[in-house]
Amino acid sequence: MASIATAAGLHDGLKLLFATSDDAALHDIGQELAPAFFIRMAPDSVALFQSLAEQTPEIVVIDLDTIVPDGTDVFAYIESVRAAAPQILCLAISRTPLRNARQRTKKQAGTSSSSRR
Repeated sequence: MASIATAAGLHDGLKLLFATSDDAALHDIGQELAPAFFIRMAPDSVALFQSLAEQTPEIVVIDLDTIVPDGTDVFAYIESVRAAAPQILCLAISRTPLRNARQRTKKQAGTSSSSRR
């Protein structure tokens, strides 16, 4: 793994892109994850896709409550993120329940695994 230059010196962590506009989360993420990851922040959807195009991270965490544009299907949104950077590990977090999330996730997992065969 290549070292990444940061203000504090060289950093050997994975590149993590955290997409949220929650100011409290921004502070907490920086404090907790900085020792293990090289962190970039995306405060909105436009910045998320711009960051994916500029420097593809290994891990992307998306705060669905603050990043997904109003009226957008979250599953379609996650699919568009994965299409923009298929090699990433994509994690989605939400503080609100997503209707039919479990069934849709299982259905998508079944579709993905069968399409790889």
